[in-house]
Amino acid sequence: MDSKAIRTIVIFGVVATVALAFLMMFSLDQISDTQTPQIAADIAKEYERALANEPPASVKLTMTRDGKGLDARRVYKMRIRPSAAVAAEDRSLARLMYHCAELCAVELGQVRSEVVIRCVAELPEGTEKEAIFVMDKNGRAGGVDLIRSVKEMPPPSTTASATPETPAASAR
Repeated sequence: MDSKAIRTIVIFGVVATVALAFLMMFSLDQISDTQTPQIAADIAKEYERALANEPPASVKLTMTRDGKGLDARRVYKMRIRPSAAVAAEDRSLARLMYHCAELCAVELGQVRSEVVIRCVAELPEGTEKEAIFVMDKNGRAGGVDLIRSVKEMPPPSTTASATPETPAASAR
């Protein structure tokens, strides 16, 4: 091989490396959550008796961020389809929603920012009930419970003003 071919290969290698480095720098802000399908499957398996039969899936989970980067607040939207027996009783439905959100928070583990879990129950008669839960970035440091229920979606900057309530009251 002559030196001109080797030089060309080296130049292409350096250019490709720099291009990949720039690509990685700009794609780090576009964080995706690969945990959601597994968390949804785990919740469906754990609470199989309280959820409606599949198909369609009895638990769906999606995640968005309220900003860019790893420190941005995560907002999870969990859609569950409770069985008719659970949906018929408000307390059972509220407990199921709380426990599903709690299992989601447990599986997320330690987080760098606040996490909001919006749990929407699709009831058999076609209506929906929603409950909102918050997990602080400190996890259990704020108290015994990993998550707390709030009446409405907290603003992105602070959630200290949101008042905690019982799980049964949040689904009403």
